[in-house]
Amino acid sequence: MRVLAALPGAAGLLGLYLEFYTERGVRGFVEYASYFTNISNAGYIAVTLGLAFLPVRVTSSNGFVAVRGSVTIAMILTGLGYAALLGDTAGLFRHPWINHTIHGIMPLIALLDWMLFPPGAPRLRFSTSAWQWLVYPAAWAGYTFVHGAFMGWYPYPFVDPNVVGTWGVVGAMAGMLLVLLLLTFLAVAYQRRRVGTTSASEASDSVGGTRRLVR
Repeated sequence: MRVLAALPGAAGLLGLYLEFYTERGVRGFVEYASYFTNISNAGYIAVTLGLAFLPVRVTSSNGFVAVRGSVTIAMILTGLGYAALLGDTAGLFRHPWINHTIHGIMPLIALLDWMLFPPGAPRLRFSTSAWQWLVYPAAWAGYTFVHGAFMGWYPYPFVDPNVVGTWGVVGAMAGMLLVLLLLTFLAVAYQRRRVGTTSASEASDSVGGTRRLVR
């Protein structure tokens, strides 16, 4: 199931590269790899394949769970941004399914994956997850501004000070941070509730089994 879930994203990323960047050489690849959407999709595909093939001791480790949480909220943010701002961009693609896949379908899969199969115990802590999960978005922002300052190219208009101005960029980054923090809080709260519910159910089953044995 997880391999099948990763296939649309892989096909979308490959299709995007072939459609827009294949003839632009190294510069095209750098720009392709600079988009938050593309990096997030690639990261989620890697996590999904890791969940499919790596042993549980690895996928349940704090580091892996942190990476999974980070790419999950990044994918959900991508889906929200697409729904709010980019829903009319499919016409820019010769093959619109690519746009819908990486901006809409894959974020929905990431959301459902977390809701149906969240990480197991122990319960996550918001204070810890908040900074761990935001390392990737912060690194992307830092790279984007350094790269943009040297090359004069930015992947999105809302992070380009030449388009929206310095304060426009600050506002966009602040809004992105707030949404990511909210998504982190909701994802952590959901995992904590699921783990708590599962633990209570197992404890109840254990007590019930003990009572039956005593009888």
